[in-house]
Amino acid sequence: METKRIDNEHISIWIEDDIVFVLFRPKVHYDLALARKVVAERLQVTGNRRLCMIGDLTEMDPATKEARAYFSSEEATKNIISGAFITPSKFIEIATNLWLSFNKPAVPVRLFTDKEKAIEWVKSYC
Repeated sequence: METKRIDNEHISIWIEDDIVFVLFRPKVHYDLALARKVVAERLQVTGNRRLCMIGDLTEMDPATKEARAYFSSEEATKNIISGAFITPSKFIEIATNLWLSFNKPAVPVRLFTDKEKAIEWVKSYC
């Protein structure tokens, strides 16, 4: 079976071991319109499959408030079982967890600075 993959100027999305990986590119202005496009691209890669997700935020520039709220919405988390996000530092992990306490995602979400720990956690849901 051929695996779909998207690689462009703002995102890379692929499936590996039944986990969808989303790599957010640096120097990209993630506003609401682009957030909607990213979700559409993820759905294009995953089809109707429900999967766990790893999002790599290590080089991502801050998204707008509207984009962040959309990424936490039920619409944006369609077909996602759980999401683990990799951040570049403990400070960003703590700040993002604080933000998530006010913008509760529709699925279980946890942040990590270690990719292997993120994969281990997300696999506990898949």
